[in-house]
Amino acid sequence: MPKVVVVLMGFLFVVFGRWLYANPQRLFPAYLPGANSTAMLDLARFLGILAVFVGGSSLMFSLLGMFMDGFLEVIIALPVSFVFTWFCFRSQRVKA
Repeated sequence: MPKVVVVLMGFLFVVFGRWLYANPQRLFPAYLPGANSTAMLDLARFLGILAVFVGGSSLMFSLLGMFMDGFLEVIIALPVSFVFTWFCFRSQRVKA
């Protein structure tokens, strides 16, 4: 798959994950029983965080793949993806 497509898909995952974390009630139809329960909202937020992590990993692996190869790429890309995900959500506070 061309690197441009991978970067674009990573960016779309990040945007979708941020949107899903901000709007967790949109993941499930309102007519389902328990659609607005806290468990469903927590699941939607978790999936949003996971989507941002996957998109950030895709971005990091495709960008680092141009400069290095092999195990060093994994060692650098995964921690950077964790930090990227943390920076995406550190300003958003969940109201208790």
